[in-house]
Amino acid sequence: MALRDEMHELVQELSDAHRERGEAVLRIRSSTAQELADLQATRMAMASAQTEQLRENVDELRRNVNAARSDAATFMARAGAARQEMADAQRQQLAEEYAHLASSMTAFRQEMADAQRAIAAKQQKNLDEYLDMVCTKVECLRHDAVVYIQEADAAHRRMSEDQNQRLSAVVQELRSDVNDLRSAAVAFVADLDAAHGVMSAEQHQHLADSFTRLSSDVAAFLKNTAAAHQALAVEQQERLNEELGAMRHEVEVLRQEAKAFLDALEVAQQAMAAEQRQWLTAERAGLTQNVNAARAGFQAELDAVRADQRDARQLWQGWAQLLYRQQAQISDIPPVSASPSLEAESGMAPEPTAEVTKDDLSAIRGIGQTTEERLNQAGIFTFAQLAQAAPDGLRQVLGDVGRLAKVEAWISQAQEMKG
Repeated sequence: MALRDEMHELVQELSDAHRERGEAVLRIRSSTAQELADLQATRMAMASAQTEQLRENVDELRRNVNAARSDAATFMARAGAARQEMADAQRQQLAEEYAHLASSMTAFRQEMADAQRAIAAKQQKNLDEYLDMVCTKVECLRHDAVVYIQEADAAHRRMSEDQNQRLSAVVQELRSDVNDLRSAAVAFVADLDAAHGVMSAEQHQHLADSFTRLSSDVAAFLKNTAAAHQALAVEQQERLNEELGAMRHEVEVLRQEAKAFLDALEVAQQAMAAEQRQWLTAERAGLTQNVNAARAGFQAELDAVRADQRDARQLWQGWAQLLYRQQAQISDIPPVSASPSLEAESGMAPEPTAEVTKDDLSAIRGIGQTTEERLNQAGIFTFAQLAQAAPDGLRQVLGDVGRLAKVEAWISQAQEMKG
């Protein structure tokens, strides 16, 4: 009995060690899967953060470009408004200057007309005064002549024929003087008319020359104003073109900087992705190496446990046969194999003898080739042996597979198929 208990404890310890190693392998697998999941989550988080940062940078760049475009449009609108205001101011100034010039020309013409009328009036006044003086003199002469004639007539009565002739000569002389005065007055009036005509011609020529010079000055002023306006427009256009070129250059620089930033970001992302892949590859290689080492160690321990099981089973069979032989010699009972109860308690069956025919255990649903080999290694070759096995013993023999296997169903099927 002590040997049986020791063997049972040994089997139990081996089963516990096997279960503990299986749990350790499961923990390693679980921790490895968790680490891989954490690495994948970290990588996804980093990629999401990089994508979000890239989107923010692109949005900021787009906002800067839109702001630059808005500033350019505002500047162009302001420049157009300023140019329009300057053109309107220049037009207003030109209109005012033209109106002032027209007013000056009208005032000048009015002054010239007034001066001409004043000169004509003055000349007419002078002529009237001279004619009045001549008329006065003529009237005086006439009056003197009448008086003299009257006196002569009066004296004629008293004088002789000589005196009448002398008086007639004097009268004739007076008449000649009057005719000379009239001729001189007519010549004076003709000379005055000629002088007035010459003066009028000179005034007209002076007015024409002044008007020509004024027209030339106005044309030169308008030409200079148009040239200045054209030069100012050209200067404004050149300034606008320069500022627009500078803004386009700034926008191009921003585009190049954005492109360089995106390229650098893509290179950095590719380098980071390559580094992450390299690190994951190294980690995977390390984990694979650790898992392979753990599997190799587990397989070596499993082989050692199986060897120990085989040795224990052989030792147990040898002790059982020896025990039954001794009992058979004592009670004259022929020797038999180990009792089914002991086999059920240990969860193992003896090696098949020459009389035992091996059954196809894979015919049972849920048992494959690998499970059948494990059952054969545990000493179970027939449906009858499987039907007599204990479920806990089968789970210990099968290890990790036994925890999930439906061993009760296998036992029921074996009980149905053993007949």
